[in-house]
Amino acid sequence: MPKSERAALHDRFGTALEQQAGDAQQLTEILAHHAERAFTLSAELSLEGDVLGVRARRAMEWALAMGDRARRRHEVWVLESGLNVVRSAIATLPDGGGLDARARVRLLEAQLLVMKAEYGEAGKAAAEAAALAEHAGLLPLVANRPADRGLDS
Repeated sequence: MPKSERAALHDRFGTALEQQAGDAQQLTEILAHHAERAFTLSAELSLEGDVLGVRARRAMEWALAMGDRARRRHEVWVLESGLNVVRSAIATLPDGGGLDARARVRLLEAQLLVMKAEYGEAGKAAAEAAALAEHAGLLPLVANRPADRGLDS
């Protein structure tokens, strides 16, 4: 099957599954997989415009959700994988994913660094996440700043 057809199939399947699921959050990893494949294949095909943008944003959102679930379960490799997808998607989006996404990414990076016992870097990442979140007016993320989470080095 050609790459373009596989990309479209992943996109349609993920969208349909999300719409039919009672609680799409229960299918986070599956939806993240299909969103990532649709986006990655589209990027490999050098697609541009709305198609790539929609697929990038969808991949970013589901990868962030997957990363957050992985963080709660202390699944380092799943969190790293999700962050890699998010970084690729953000690089594609004209707005860089927006302040919200960039703050969420930086906070997940900080939490990953804590899981890896890299506390000095985690403190820096958490401070950056808090600054981004505060600038974006995202009070729940600001509450995770280093002083509140014991990440000061």
